[in-house]
Amino acid sequence: MAHNDEVLERLSALESQVALLVERIEPVTRSARSVEELKNELAPRVEEAVRALIVELSDVEADFLLEDMLFLLKKSLRNVRNLTFMMESMSNLIDFAATAEPLLKTTIHQWIQELDELDKRGVFSLLRKQLELLERIADEFDEDDLNAMNDSLVGLLGLARGLGDKNAVAVLERLAAAPAKVDLDTVQPVGLRGMVRAARDPEVRRGIGVMLELLKAVGSNGQ
Repeated sequence: MAHNDEVLERLSALESQVALLVERIEPVTRSARSVEELKNELAPRVEEAVRALIVELSDVEADFLLEDMLFLLKKSLRNVRNLTFMMESMSNLIDFAATAEPLLKTTIHQWIQELDELDKRGVFSLLRKQLELLERIADEFDEDDLNAMNDSLVGLLGLARGLGDKNAVAVLERLAAAPAKVDLDTVQPVGLRGMVRAARDPEVRRGIGVMLELLKAVGSNGQ
């Protein structure tokens, strides 16, 4: 009797261990089933993706070589520091752009207004005319002519510098204003006697004195 009881106890303990083992294995079995179901669902999608990838790669098949990919990979691995520096610099550039954006908006708006004002004043039209003039000069004259004109312009600029003297300016202003004071309709012929009588006029005498001084100055410069 005691032997039967011992066998029954062992069987009961074994059943308990089997039940515990089945309870532990059941989640694993459910997970395996879920993985199998997921695999069955993903298999067609993966096949479609591979087919689409093959079709897309067929477009670059003639220009793509595995050696090129390996070369690019080696270059990338050798230049990791440069790539990192480039990415950091790009990040700094993005931060700068975000910071300067409000200022740039205001500045660009002001530039647009200034350019519009210059356009209204005809500055750009004048520049276009000057460009057309330069094109005509380039068409009409060769390099030797342009060099000769450059020399002439330098000489004229030297004359302009001399005309900047206050005395020269005063003489030129009076010469420029003199024709406006002459009424050509009332001018009468003057002979020698008329010239003698005109020489008594203080203004004529003053003019003759100015002319003599100019002649003396020209003569002294010519020596």
